[in-house]
Amino acid sequence: MWAKASTFSLFERAFLMFSLQADKFRQRQWSGWKHFLNDFIRRESVRTAWQLSKTTYDTDFQLFMDRKIAEILPKESPKAPVVENQLLHVGP
Repeated sequence: MWAKASTFSLFERAFLMFSLQADKFRQRQWSGWKHFLNDFIRRESVRTAWQLSKTTYDTDFQLFMDRKIAEILPKESPKAPVVENQLLHVGP
């Protein structure tokens, strides 16, 4: 958990630092961070650690992370219920 919290803090610092920069600079610098972040939050243990600790981070960063996690997670399509057609045969 400590390692994940440290990584969240690192991402928070980068997020806050790059959010104040000009678009061109931010696009160049932040793109590498986003790739690492996407890989990081695909892990279930990371998402669990985020849910447990997110209230300790900047509120804009919380919103960013929550949106990023929602965007990264595969969208589960609703599954149609399976109905088996069973006929009861009585007699000869």
